Amino acid sequence: MGHIYVDSIIQSKDGERTVKMSVDTGSTFSMLPQALVAELAMMQLPGWKQKVELADGSVKEYPVAIGTIEVAGRKSTGERVLIAEVSEPVLGVLTLEALGLTVDPTTREVKASRSWQARGPWEARPIA
Repeated sequence: MGHIYVDSIIQSKDGERTVKMSVDTGSTFSMLPQALVAELAMMQLPGWKQKVELADGSVKEYPVAIGTIEVAGRKSTGERVLIAEVSEPVLGVLTLEALGLTVDPTTREVKASRSWQARGPWEARPIA
């Protein structure tokens, strides 16, 4: 299918930054480099580690942070991201699903998979 990238806004209570994220439908979790997590002062969950199996079959544990991710005008609050040694931010399947987005392999585009999305724990609204 090739590489697919999307412009995303990563937010924390202390700021936001627009970054290009690699869309990886083989990755369950979204992953951010430690430098970006530190720059945005994202809330890290002390003592929380997420165990994941990597593509090479090895198993690693990564610290977890919480933030808001926005892609294509769709925003999901309280997104759990892994703090990993990645060369670029990775947009994983759980975040795609939370945003109501899917990957169209024929056009290599990220598109809406549903007309409704949850914007936070208190509000849901239709998407035009």
